[in-house]
Amino acid sequence: MVSCKLVLVVVLCVGFESVFGVGVGEVCSATDTCDAGLACNEKPPTASSGTLICSKACVTGDTTCPVANVCTDSTTIPGQFTCDLSSEAANTCDPACAGTCNEATLQCELTTIGSTDSTTVATTVGTCTDIAPNCEALNAQGLCTDAKYQALMSSDCAATCSFCALAGAGTGAAGGGIGVPSTVGGGTSTTTCVDLVTGGPNSCTALAANCNVAAWYSVMTTNCPRTCQRCLTSNTGTVCADTYKANGTTDCVESKKNLCTNPTYQTMYSNINGLADSDGKDFVFSFTNWNAVQSFSYISVIVMPILKDTTCKLQYHNITMNVDVTSTFRVSQGSIFEFKANAREIMKTSISHITGLDSMDDCRLLLNCQDDVKVVGKYSDVQDGYGDLFLVPSTKNAGKKYVLGLPTTSQSDGNHVVILPIPSKDKDETIKVDVSLYENDVLQKQASAQIGTTFGARQFFVMTDLNYKVNATIVIVSSKPIMVSLVSPNAQNNNYDTNCAQNCHWDYTVVIPLPVIENNCFRTSKIFDDYVITNNFTTRLYVAPPLNNCNFKVLAQVVDDIGSPDGTSLEISALGFTNLTLSTRNQVEMTYHYTGGLRVYRQGGIIQTDGVTAFGTFLAYMPSYNEYVTGATPFYSLNKGCVLELYTKADTDKNGLIVLDGVGLKPFRYTKTQFKINDRKHFLYIIPLVIYGYHYVNLSNDAYTAYVVCKAVNGPFDANGYNIGYNNKAFLPV
Repeated sequence: MVSCKLVLVVVLCVGFESVFGVGVGEVCSATDTCDAGLACNEKPPTASSGTLICSKACVTGDTTCPVANVCTDSTTIPGQFTCDLSSEAANTCDPACAGTCNEATLQCELTTIGSTDSTTVATTVGTCTDIAPNCEALNAQGLCTDAKYQALMSSDCAATCSFCALAGAGTGAAGGGIGVPSTVGGGTSTTTCVDLVTGGPNSCTALAANCNVAAWYSVMTTNCPRTCQRCLTSNTGTVCADTYKANGTTDCVESKKNLCTNPTYQTMYSNINGLADSDGKDFVFSFTNWNAVQSFSYISVIVMPILKDTTCKLQYHNITMNVDVTSTFRVSQGSIFEFKANAREIMKTSISHITGLDSMDDCRLLLNCQDDVKVVGKYSDVQDGYGDLFLVPSTKNAGKKYVLGLPTTSQSDGNHVVILPIPSKDKDETIKVDVSLYENDVLQKQASAQIGTTFGARQFFVMTDLNYKVNATIVIVSSKPIMVSLVSPNAQNNNYDTNCAQNCHWDYTVVIPLPVIENNCFRTSKIFDDYVITNNFTTRLYVAPPLNNCNFKVLAQVVDDIGSPDGTSLEISALGFTNLTLSTRNQVEMTYHYTGGLRVYRQGGIIQTDGVTAFGTFLAYMPSYNEYVTGATPFYSLNKGCVLELYTKADTDKNGLIVLDGVGLKPFRYTKTQFKINDRKHFLYIIPLVIYGYHYVNLSNDAYTAYVVCKAVNGPFDANGYNIGYNNKAFLPV
């Protein structure tokens, strides 16, 4: 809990000097008032005779005065009580003090100090330690010797600042000093949301007027979430229920409860509770933006346990404070935990605009949970009116090769891919990454890099400023499994301005894609992949083939509502150039009959009645039918303008077996669409979501896939969307 309260004190003191007055030992007057806790002394040390100087305020009978009980009311400035220092030596706190400045006597008191391996401590104190984790960084900024911070630093950075001889040093006893929050932002480690600075002139109550001041927004959100009404901690779902059969019975009876922890039955009961391959215990991801972010923008990490309560640890680098932060929190099954922070603290921005491979500071967030969880990332900028929600798949989905078609965009640059190595404890471990950029099937650039995997090592990203009116793709090959993040800050549902109808607004969007799949040289498979989507919230599909080392054409069959009933053959580009537009199609089914499989991504938006205009853009992984989930799947939603878009091959609601938050669909004003392709029935359900936070959906034993889609989230042209979870048919990716 150290860093956050410390941030508050530092920023308030440095950023807004008007809040404070004159420091200790400095000249004061009736108009130049002293800092909090000080008073203007009309009886200063003899060498300062005739001059008023700020010293520690006292009360009658105060034993801290050099002459006991001599604490008198000022005749120059009535109401201010100070010690009589007229008999004291000169003000030795001014101009500099090599030891500790006694604010009551204005005398510099030297401290006998000794040295340990890494920290300077006073030899006269047995247990004197730093409480704050970043004392060395604060000392480098001069806070140890700044009189304004003496009470704070002596309390919480006593060892580093050599304050161990002072009473209360190293105890964290300074009022309104450094606290120890387990998270940044509105999130806390429990269900309570509390202010971190509750006493003194810098308390949250005293500074409440600054809650919405741009320069103070991050500090007040971090340290005063309750005062500023930003308590976004956890939200518990209505019901956590077992799966029931069509006849109303269930196998989840008390007598079988012991099977939940029996390894023989673990997989079966995990599937009943909706554990998908995208869920897991370890995650690596990032927040990046080509554009600089606004002061009111923020990021969130939403964590939902799958099977039981769990404890998680989040590690990241705080950019504004230049410190590494580790936050530990516990979250209950059937609820969410939302870690929230100002985007400027975590989001890497203003990265290079030059096409190619380039390095940057480590911007990875590392999340480890003791038990399986689902993770969703969120970026929100209400000032510029854009942002996104995205699913964060666990690192068990990492792979060595990615083929990524870039989304259409309103500008020629900004699209980028962040390379996310899986962290290693070996500080010398590196991976080799090769990157190729293509434009209209023609190679434009190639580059390679050795990347360290340990937390804090320099990382790399791929930026493209390729012409936005062409097909552009990025191919990444790594020596070891990695994750990647594809970000399009200026995504648009049509890259030709003349064809985007009434609206050509761009939107920020991000997706964490999956690696391509090994194909065993395209042996025919008895089980075909089946990809189905409608144009309700979809403008385009991007298709990546399996790993292609066999000089063999990758073919898929595409059937829609406007072409031949038998469909047409579609050759899948080995470099990721294949895409399908849905602007003229109501629905499409793509089938693939070979081993391995395709990787398909949807570019979506809120499509208008003209079929072309789309308000907002989002990217999401589109699983095949073989990757659909079963059982109860938790997910996260906003409370306004959101729907659950659910696809299944079963007429499930006919038997009342679609359960949302513990109840059937009857109370919801949902729409159901049935369509048939190749004599195969498909069902689409669009269900409104009006409650913020935790939800879950369950279709009994029927397989399904679902997306959360939200309109006008941060502005009228901002759409958010993500797939709520999927299985990975390439569980051992290349």
